[in-house]
Amino acid sequence: MATAIKMPDLGTTVDTVTLIKWLKNEGETVERGEPLCEIQTDKAVNEVESIAKGVLLRQEVTEGSEIKQGTTIAYIGREGETIEDGEAAQPAEAEMDKVEIKTAVEKSDSVKISPMLRNLAERKGVDISKLPGSGPGGKITRDDIMRAQETTPKENGEPLSQGQRSVARQVAQSQREIPAIDLIAQIDMGAVIKLRAKLKEESGQKITFDAIFVSAVAKALKEFPHFRSRLVDEKVICSDAANIGVAVSFEHELYIPVIKDAENKTITEIDAELQKLVEKAQQNKLTLDQMTDATITISNLGMFPVRAFKMIIPPGQIAALSIGGTQAVPVIENNESSLIQASLVTLSTDHRLINGREAAEFLTRLKEILETP
Repeated sequence: MATAIKMPDLGTTVDTVTLIKWLKNEGETVERGEPLCEIQTDKAVNEVESIAKGVLLRQEVTEGSEIKQGTTIAYIGREGETIEDGEAAQPAEAEMDKVEIKTAVEKSDSVKISPMLRNLAERKGVDISKLPGSGPGGKITRDDIMRAQETTPKENGEPLSQGQRSVARQVAQSQREIPAIDLIAQIDMGAVIKLRAKLKEESGQKITFDAIFVSAVAKALKEFPHFRSRLVDEKVICSDAANIGVAVSFEHELYIPVIKDAENKTITEIDAELQKLVEKAQQNKLTLDQMTDATITISNLGMFPVRAFKMIIPPGQIAALSIGGTQAVPVIENNESSLIQASLVTLSTDHRLINGREAAEFLTRLKEILETP
């Protein structure tokens, strides 16, 4: 009996993934553990491995299809073995098919179609109530659906990419689920500017401001372990490591690669790792592991004339730090005025876990770290 290959749970923050490329064609031999296809989720590209050995009998989804966890994507079995709409490989679903057909008689004028193909038709935008079936007893087959899709009129407009859909869902989820509190502080960037110049002289490399902020946040996280936690199903999960996301974007796409164990890395090491992650993001080659487990994310718009802004806290994280542009601002000290290079930073925290006092203490300590020569 053929084995159904289903889309596994990849631990993503979105409901669906996109199958972007088949690595095995129908009729080819497949080994257990061998990659079958590439999928994209949360803007990370991953491979789905086969859980069975045999011949790839049929691909159930086409490249570019958006699918959910648990969806059957292929069947693997013996050479020459046939599959009839998935019923041979899934007897339990075949029994459910009888129930579904009975329900369909009441709702869809006796449309005969298996539950799996009903879902396929919905994804393809095919109206099964108007589709004549070419199978036994007028049952709708997979080929009927694929032919109908080719003739279905398409609406004008450009669909969102998988990355844009992921961002849209996460933004909406964050707004629904995370009550944020936002605190703004002014940072004297004089010490940061001097440190950046010193590091360039020592290493010969132009260090990014992002790397310096990641290092400073990592130091603050060591003193505030509550900021290394996150809320999962009403349980507080705490991490021992300072895992810090850094928001980067290219055109319409937003990525948040994660610097893990940042507290154990120098600024130069953080900068080198960040540059590699940014290059992978540009090539759309970030893995899921490189984009998960952060508890706080940094977003820097200092290269634009943006004085201050608020970043939405990514789902699964506890805080976000937004960095505005550096400007010369006047200050008065000991009755004398002077100009300093300063940036406004906004700390947004999940108010379900972090209260205002904790957030203020964290931001105060971060300010001290950044302003200390």
